[in-house]
Parts: sequence; C-alpha cells; structure tokens
Amino acid sequence: AADALKAAIDAAAAEDLQYYMVVEAYRSWDTQNTYFTNKVNELSSKYSGDELIEAAKKEVNYPGTSEYNSGLAFRMRLYSRDDAEVNKAKYSTSSQGIWMNENCWKYGLVFRFPLNGWPLSSSTDKSFVTGISSQLNIYRYVGKGNAAIMHYLDLCLEEYIEYLEEHPHIALFEDGQLKYEIYRQYVGDASSFDIILTGRAKSHVSSLDNMGGVITVFEY
Repeated sequence: AADALKAAIDAAAAEDLQYYMVVEAYRSWDTQNTYFTNKVNELSSKYSGDELIEAAKKEVNYPGTSEYNSGLAFRMRLYSRDDAEVNKAKYSTSSQGIWMNENCWKYGLVFRFPLNGWPLSSSTDKSFVTGISSQLNIYRYVGKGNAAIMHYLDLCLEEYIEYLEEHPHIALFEDGQLKYEIYRQYVGDASSFDIILTGRAKSHVSSLDNMGGVITVFEY
C-alpha cells in the first residue's frame, strides 16, 4: 500500500501537484477498541444495550472492522508548513485531490467510500452498500488488476466481491492485449488449498476476500 501511494504521489509531483499528507493509516485492534469504547461511554447517557452498540457503530467502526485495521487503508489531506492556503483547501475539490481521485486506480488504489457526486462530480453513491455516508477521504490498496476492474465497472469493494462471486473469471484487455486475469475460488474455511498458476503471466498475487474466497490476479 505504501509503495502504491508513493508511486501515485510521485506521478502527481511530475505534474507539479504536491503537499499530499497521510492523516491516518494503520490502526491496531487495541486502538480501535479504545475509540469504540470511548464512543460507547459518550453515548451511554442516551442509549443502552444493543441500541447503544448500534448507535456507537454509526460513528466508530466496531473493533476489527475498521478499514484502518487492515493496514491497507489511509486517509489523505493537504498540508504545507509554509502555506496556510494549502492547509485550508478542501482536499476533494483541490487539484491534488481531483488528480488522485481520477488516477489512483492506475496504482492499485481505490477511493473507498464514494457518494453521489463526491469526491468527483461523476461519482456514484455507494453508501447503500458500504454503510458509510460521511465524506471521508479514505483510500484502500487492492492491487492494480482489481483496481482497474473496479474503475471500469464503477464498483466499490463490496460490489466487486459480489461481482466476483457471480463472475469468478474476469479478463481485462488493453489495446487488444491481455493485461490482467482475475480468478476467484471459493475455499470456505479450508486450512489449505491449491491455486492453478500459469507460466504465461509476468506475475501473480493471491489474497483472501473475507467471504470464503481467494482472489488471484495475473498480470501479463
């Protein structure tokens, strides 16, 4: 994730776009639990029991379910020690934010929680799937192949996993040449499983999708 972000920031810098800052990235389970417990205590005068937990979940992710717990997500803003105007700029409508939101998929990153017309005017509302309706400048590393499919099909991460369940083999071509192949295998809770590889690909990477599947992306 860090390498992908650096590659994106370097590409932006080549177009004279600077001042990107990561506000927050990895968060441990203990830290997330502290945040959640503090929110529960804050709301305990208004709610109780299951209602209290659900109310807290609307504002703070339950421990173990936060994007930050994955180690693959981060939140962005702009910052310059010497330029107050940069610090006051709204990230999503800044030149830097617009560039990142239009190009991050090329580096394996996706904007995690798009809303209707935000962060880009062309963005589709995904809050009904993600459950997040706040304007959060959070990105997640998913790899170039996955990010490209999500970009072209306008899918958020939850929709992409559902799409792969129905279409377990996807091929992406660029200029008539095979660029990526994505396979999803259902493995359930198996402790071990086999992955079919091909010698034709330049590289491959496999990852679990937390829905009982393993996704393998081949790059050609």
